[in-house]
Amino acid sequence: MNLKLSHKILIAFFGFIIIPLFLVGLTGYYFALQFIEEKYSEQTKLTLNAVSQNIRYIIQDINNFSDSWIVSQDIQSLFKTPLLSELNQIKAEKTILQSLLTHPNVQMATLYNFEEKIVSSAKNENLHTVPYEKLANSEVYEKMFGYTGRPIWITPHEIESFSIRNNLYTHVRVVKDFYSLENLGVIMMQVELRELTNIFNSYEQNGQISGQHFLIVNDQGTIFFDQKNLYEGRNIFDLLPTDFSFKKKFISDKSDFDGVESIVSSYQLGLVDMVGSNWHLVSVTSWALLTQETNSVLKWIAFVTFFCIISALLYNLFFVRGIVQSIIRIIKAMRQVEKGYLQVKVAEKGNDERTVLARGFNHLTQRIRFLIEEVKQEQYRKNKAELMLMQAQIKPHFLFNTLESINALAIQNEGEKVSQMVQRLGNILRISFQEKEEIQIKQEIEHVRSYLEIQKFRFIDHFDYEFDISEEILDSRILKLTLQPFVENSIQHGFERAEQKGEIRLIGKIENEKYIAIYIEDNGKGIPNETLEKFQYEKDVKLNQHSNVTHGLGIKNVAERVRIHYGIPYGIFICSHERGTTIKCVIPLDKDVMT
Repeated sequence: MNLKLSHKILIAFFGFIIIPLFLVGLTGYYFALQFIEEKYSEQTKLTLNAVSQNIRYIIQDINNFSDSWIVSQDIQSLFKTPLLSELNQIKAEKTILQSLLTHPNVQMATLYNFEEKIVSSAKNENLHTVPYEKLANSEVYEKMFGYTGRPIWITPHEIESFSIRNNLYTHVRVVKDFYSLENLGVIMMQVELRELTNIFNSYEQNGQISGQHFLIVNDQGTIFFDQKNLYEGRNIFDLLPTDFSFKKKFISDKSDFDGVESIVSSYQLGLVDMVGSNWHLVSVTSWALLTQETNSVLKWIAFVTFFCIISALLYNLFFVRGIVQSIIRIIKAMRQVEKGYLQVKVAEKGNDERTVLARGFNHLTQRIRFLIEEVKQEQYRKNKAELMLMQAQIKPHFLFNTLESINALAIQNEGEKVSQMVQRLGNILRISFQEKEEIQIKQEIEHVRSYLEIQKFRFIDHFDYEFDISEEILDSRILKLTLQPFVENSIQHGFERAEQKGEIRLIGKIENEKYIAIYIEDNGKGIPNETLEKFQYEKDVKLNQHSNVTHGLGIKNVAERVRIHYGIPYGIFICSHERGTTIKCVIPLDKDVMT
């Protein structure tokens, strides 16, 4: 499916900006809610821990009060003295009133022996005593004896027969003789914990989240305290999912509470040693109230995002469309250039990147015209160099000198040497007359060897030569007649009037696993600097004060052929000084031959 550039830009705008922005917003909102839930759970844990300390203090205070009085002489005597008369009954009630009922939270106290009630006293006449039979038949009765005198608390709604009033807690324990530790009887107190409501109200007034709801439940899940008096007497597991439990010290999770999504946190108060069972402090906070501010921010973000999308669409309609039209004009001009109309130009209007692009296109077409003209000139020079090569393939005086040498050998009846000279001359002519532009390196080496042997016959004891050619490169290809001109130059110019015997060495190998390097070294007198400058083709590079290196140098026709045929970075490199000359011919590695 072919789409217009403007449509592609619009799709890219939505695909790479709007949609990712939307996804980032949703992801951010999700992690924000996770962060709120996590931080709120941490805050709630601190709150519940602080509240639990206060509750423990209240329970401990009543337990300490009970501990101090059950060992007092007044209370101990009530268990040991039979209550036969009404006067003794009144005195006993007065004793309880002056002792146990002095605590502001204790509303009624009852003493039992192990057969019946002994005495009971209350601050309110509407409170009635729990009969001994109900106490003896309850599950708490046996449990008291296992606690060795420690108190057991019975919460409201836990045992209906003990529920004198919904807000009263039953504190019951076995009373032992102070001296013999024998069981004397049972004491039961009805306690009202007004401080619980005060504790939670103070937290709400001190900046707690509006809507946070505190409950206290026992191990069976019965809600015996509700800050807002909504769920007292109900079982909390009827209000929560089935997988909710109180097994851990602290639990906080997002779940439904009575059909409302809420953060429900539970904290174990750790009162087993103080009340005989474990109580759990539960905090319930509506998730909607907790995230109300975050949702408001999200609505504003959604509104701003929608506004940005509309603005972006308008921007795409009026501005991007102009950019696309400018690009279309340049594309039309490029198609004209493809057809060969290099004189086409794009109007350069404005002062922004579109103008820079148009100016660059115009400069590019101008550069193309220049390069085409340069290629024409390069081709002209190549053809001229090849013509020069053909003219220099066999120099007439070399051929005449070789024939004269053969004639001299024939006159001397040196038939074997005549045969060798003719064979070597034949090798030279065979390679020179080949129409192929490239030959194998081993053929080029054989050509140079034949040439050196002929010259060595003519210049006896004038020079020696040595070949060190790697077998890995023998089957690679090289432009024919590339090496012979440099060897000839060494013999004719390097060893001319030389005091010592000349030496020529050819080295061929693979370098850097990228190209083939062939070195022609001699110990001649070197090339003068002015000659190097005369043949310079590109910029000189000074290696040191005693030597010069030039890139693309050599006998001009050879150097230019190599450079044009193989291109950069291949070519001829010459290093010459007073002690000799080294010519390096670099050609590409024929990887097909290597494999």
